[in-house]
Amino acid sequence: MFNNILPIIQEKNKQEDKYDDISKDTLLELQASGYTCLGEAWPPAAATPTAGGGATETQGNHQAPFCQLLARNLNKNTWRVDVSILKTTNKFYDR
Repeated sequence: MFNNILPIIQEKNKQEDKYDDISKDTLLELQASGYTCLGEAWPPAAATPTAGGGATETQGNHQAPFCQLLARNLNKNTWRVDVSILKTTNKFYDR
């Protein structure tokens, strides 16, 4: 999921070229939803392993890039997207 959402929440300069036909408000809402989705999808530490890998494997593989993404983009967005990033960060630390 991380790899699928990453292009949506990348830096604005890269996005604006790709999504020229989408209004700025829609793009910001899409970014906010992307961060929210990543936070909700982050597995709890005590999750039961599923077929093909468990929560520990997912956390180990993605926690550093995920935290870097959140930290890097926190001050580069509008307040609406920043709120989503902060909520996602909170969800990450809770789990």
